[in-house]
Amino acid sequence: MPIIWIWMLMLGSLLAVGNDTQSADCPHGTLDVRFCDRDGDMLADPETDPKKWLDPYTLVFGYTENQALHPQARAALAEKIEKATGKKVRFFRYRTNAAQLEAMRTGMVHIVGLNTGSVPVGVRCSGFRLFAMAAKADGSYGYTMQIITWPGSGIEKIEDVRDQKVLFVTPTSNSGYKAPRALLKQVYNLSEGLDYRVRFSGSHSKSILAVAHHQANVATIADGVLTSMIDAGQIDPGSVKILYTSETYPGTGYGYPYNLKPALAHQIEKAFFTFEMRDAHGKLLDVNKYHDALFIPAQYKEKWGLVRTIDRFDNPDHSCR
Repeated sequence: MPIIWIWMLMLGSLLAVGNDTQSADCPHGTLDVRFCDRDGDMLADPETDPKKWLDPYTLVFGYTENQALHPQARAALAEKIEKATGKKVRFFRYRTNAAQLEAMRTGMVHIVGLNTGSVPVGVRCSGFRLFAMAAKADGSYGYTMQIITWPGSGIEKIEDVRDQKVLFVTPTSNSGYKAPRALLKQVYNLSEGLDYRVRFSGSHSKSILAVAHHQANVATIADGVLTSMIDAGQIDPGSVKILYTSETYPGTGYGYPYNLKPALAHQIEKAFFTFEMRDAHGKLLDVNKYHDALFIPAQYKEKWGLVRTIDRFDNPDHSCR
């Protein structure tokens, strides 16, 4: 990655100053005014009024297609949480990240898996308390953003993206939209709508298939999805050419609403951190090559710094729109 890209992003982080009015007893930084951040971890503090706690009979676990766990892992994780909490767990697939965030804001979902790019919005606007992310068995985690084309497309370098139609994933995806959009603008001076056109596929796998089958010339994706599709024989490794690979970003973030009953939240965290994603024979699952073995603590303030800077490129005033 060009040094100037990192420098420009971090400079933007230093220059961004919140203009929210804060009171001494409830500082909220860049969080929505409904939330407080007294301990400075950049997350909404847990609700202290028992009358406002969420303590549902059934725990709804919200996710989207891009955050879906392997079916065996999902069933085993649900069983683990049910044993820890004494409550039933129901998985609910949302069509969009926006629907996920709205459901969390209104108390309709109690455990949430958010894509990397949606985590800052969830934290700021919906009281999302990030606590975990998935990792490999050795504790390593994350993914890289890649810009891909197909051999023979005539696109040899990033500058050749000019006048092309770029296939992104969703507007809330870090690797599938936010990070590459900022990169193209700040490093290569390529502006969306002016220097290239935009399309959205809805998923990383659809973008990869579109490029591999010459239905799109350029796409932005997460590397682990490409690796797993090649390993599964879904595409030929020679059908895709990588133009750019970024630094490592954290993967899916798992958390719950700030007003979930604290004792219940603690039980959920314990279930995650003592769980390993194994199949019926006890073998560790590693279906995506970059995040399907276990869960580790996710520090929002430290691990999502660059993601927050990228988010400010798209939303400099931190608005909850």
